[in-house]
Amino acid sequence: MVATGKDLPALRARLLTRARAALSSAAGSDIERTGLTSWTLGDLPDVVRRERDGYEVVGYPALIDRGAAGVDVRVLGSPEEQRAAMWQGTRRLLLLTVPSPVRQVRRTLSNTDSLALSRGPHGSLDTLLADCLDAAADTVLTAAGGPAWTAAGFAKLADSLRIGLTAALVTVVTGVVGVLAAATEVESRLADVRAPGVEPSLADVRGQLRSLVYPGFVAATGAGRLADVTRYLRAMSRRLETLAREPGRDRDWMARVHEVQVAYDELLAAQPPGRPVPAPVTEIRWTIEELRVSFFAQTLGTRYPVSEKRIYRTIDDLLP
Repeated sequence: MVATGKDLPALRARLLTRARAALSSAAGSDIERTGLTSWTLGDLPDVVRRERDGYEVVGYPALIDRGAAGVDVRVLGSPEEQRAAMWQGTRRLLLLTVPSPVRQVRRTLSNTDSLALSRGPHGSLDTLLADCLDAAADTVLTAAGGPAWTAAGFAKLADSLRIGLTAALVTVVTGVVGVLAAATEVESRLADVRAPGVEPSLADVRGQLRSLVYPGFVAATGAGRLADVTRYLRAMSRRLETLAREPGRDRDWMARVHEVQVAYDELLAAQPPGRPVPAPVTEIRWTIEELRVSFFAQTLGTRYPVSEKRIYRTIDDLLP
């Protein structure tokens, strides 16, 4: 007996560190590595099984992103953790292997684009472009079918990155310029709105803006969704245009969005601790953004049909 309790997620959280240590110990030094900056692994197994104290311990090896320090190989406790870590670790190792096109792309930026990028939340243009580079690498990695588990597979991914990374980075940077220009417009309109009873709505817009544009948002959002984020920001500007004229209607719509958000937050809280949030659950976050567009800026259109009823039904279907 190692622990007891009536809350299974809480027990899992308490024992997570111990379980990971047991996996690491069982895997042995033949699997785990630290500080790799190139693929020197041979072939990496996607699952390892070891006997420990009379039980079979099953672990899932993956590359762990350590930033400029390279990547580590660690044995994780679930396929979900493995998939998320392996993607980021493979991306990091590829970017350490393939020459960076950032300097080349930076020289092509117009003064207008450079100014727009300088208004980002990252603190510096270099940090923002590093975020863009991660998103561009994800685009190439997706197209190439990555990540890889063998030396030959990794070499093919590296070749794909050498061919496609520059063009992918240009596309991402162009998308980010649009996002930041739209975000600047929202900030300007926020400063201009003055009317009784609108402060809750202004606070809601500020919170939405922070949730969309923040340090690291480019890779977290993904290149394929940057145009949607620009549309969400334009919808926020449309909302601010009419807020002072119809604050009551705005509050009603805001309350309905918040009710959906509460249900989604409860779904997030029900997810197993220590594991990545499943993609179908994460998608609801973007569906709520589409719901906002349908309320506050209907003429901009939504990516797909959306309603409160649809979102609640999806949440119910995904509850554990």
